[in-house]
Amino acid sequence: MMEYVNPLHMITHKDLSSAGGKGANLGEMINAGLPVPNGFVVLTSAYRDFVKANNLQERIDSIVKDIRADDVTALQNAFKTINDLFEQCPIPEKITSEIVSFYNQLKGVVVVRSSAAAEDLPGISFAGQYSTYLNVQGTDEVLKAVRYCWASLWNARAVSYRLKKGIPLNVPFAVIVQQFIDGEKSGILFTANPVNGRRDQVVINASWGLGESIVVGTVSPDQWVINKAGTTVETTISQKERICAGQNQGEPKNLLSSRNKKKSCCSFSQKRSAKRDAT
Repeated sequence: MMEYVNPLHMITHKDLSSAGGKGANLGEMINAGLPVPNGFVVLTSAYRDFVKANNLQERIDSIVKDIRADDVTALQNAFKTINDLFEQCPIPEKITSEIVSFYNQLKGVVVVRSSAAAEDLPGISFAGQYSTYLNVQGTDEVLKAVRYCWASLWNARAVSYRLKKGIPLNVPFAVIVQQFIDGEKSGILFTANPVNGRRDQVVINASWGLGESIVVGTVSPDQWVINKAGTTVETTISQKERICAGQNQGEPKNLLSSRNKKKSCCSFSQKRSAKRDAT
């Protein structure tokens, strides 16, 4: 085991404080036999020592001191200042060498994702608040994406949310690097119905291309509500105007095919397989 990086398959829920919520959950999914893309976690110790090596914490504390959750301009200005500091400061060599070593084992194109230790806890959801970078390739670009993910801990939306929820502003922060899957279709599956709270129902949101279009809200996804017995109780096929694809760096673009706009993006067998994995 290295000091700053751990492979995902060695992560469990016991590593929440070092791998963050997303990292811990992905590790559990791998160990449960689910098909999760290979990758590794840049542990919270890396963020901590990056900040410490560059004497950043006192400067960050002074920037966000007395900031209010509803002061959008002040929050945005604070993030710009902190982001600039993160761009200017070097990553310590030991952290860099561990990241590069693990990335070279993955090779090729990856996705770089944020994973806060306060993420996805009961009653708390940071969905979409921290940065994710798709279609990243090469050691320099991976290191740059890790740095940007670290800085995103201090973006205006995330800081405002932590202030409103009474969560400490300085929380442990990890970053995940995984093999990039340029999917034809992607989705989100809720193991309980988020609308009515029913645990005997799963809800699937899906659309063409990468899941980023659903997360950031650039598309209205198709939706299915399925009970645990396997019966579909509700189907909504949306007009899907936009798509995120790997070849355009994960940025939304128009979905040109009018046929695909109105076509269901999931077959019966795909929905059944997703429901089976969830239960």
